[in-house]
Amino acid sequence: MARRVLSLRLFVAILLLALLPTLGAWWTWKRQGPLQQEATVLVRKGTTLNQVADQLEREGVIRSASLFRLWARARKLQLIRGEYTFRPQASLADVAGKLRRAEIHFTPVAIPEGAHAWSVQRRLKDFVPEEVFWTLWKSPRLVKTAGFETAENLEGLVAPATYRLHHAMEPEEVMLLLVEAFRDQIRPQLEGGVLPPYDETLLRRELGLFPEWYLQRHLGITLSEARRSALEGVFTAIVQSNLAQPAVYVHRDYMPRNLMLCTPNPGVLDFQDAVYGPITYDVASLFKDAFISWDEERVLDWTVRYWEKAKRAGLPVDADFGI
Repeated sequence: MARRVLSLRLFVAILLLALLPTLGAWWTWKRQGPLQQEATVLVRKGTTLNQVADQLEREGVIRSASLFRLWARARKLQLIRGEYTFRPQASLADVAGKLRRAEIHFTPVAIPEGAHAWSVQRRLKDFVPEEVFWTLWKSPRLVKTAGFETAENLEGLVAPATYRLHHAMEPEEVMLLLVEAFRDQIRPQLEGGVLPPYDETLLRRELGLFPEWYLQRHLGITLSEARRSALEGVFTAIVQSNLAQPAVYVHRDYMPRNLMLCTPNPGVLDFQDAVYGPITYDVASLFKDAFISWDEERVLDWTVRYWEKAKRAGLPVDADFGI
């Protein structure tokens, strides 16, 4: 009996000794990590597995780079370039899993319609250094990618959109993303004379900016029901007038700041939002500019000259200027 008990105890002891390495490895794999606060690690192009393991240990994300290497090689980990964010006390299993699943942290960056070079640069400053930005802005290769080989820079060749960027991207890669979006989304609308219509939906969306952004947000004014109704009547009259006019190509931001002296003259900028709409829209934008004012006599003279030239060119303007 005593011999049997001794044999059983010996068997249990041997079993525990055999399980200890496995239990130790499991505990090391699942235990809370050393990280005290959220950390971001960049896996850049060309980064090796050994470099990532050393970086994770150096920045306090994991305790053992060696154990991470063993796991990565056993699982044949394929590193995906990107920006990875790790929460405090993330276990080695959490860190490894995030890299294996390529859970990249993206930052949304919005490029609005009509954004000029300085505006684009400010929005990309965390991803593209300023000096590099201006070099790439004039890059012939990027201009060619947009489909306008004769353009001097990327002005007007960036598609308005919200882009998902991360800090492991190369600056040229970021700029290429914007240009390719223009090539794929905007350029097809410009080819073959096809432009989207300046319809009631678009007109009313733009008119709605006045009460929402200027009256309510800027001035803090809330319109009464009577005033809201009166303003809606004005908007309806504007929409009806625009839709009743002959339709031509409309730049939509045809102002002096978007016209440059060049050969042939003029150079037209910021045309990516062009539509097919009312013939009077661009001439009104030009002579009633938001930044420059002229006296009424000069504006009237210019408008008459435009009307006369438009008639001679066969554009569908009214036969009588006074109408």
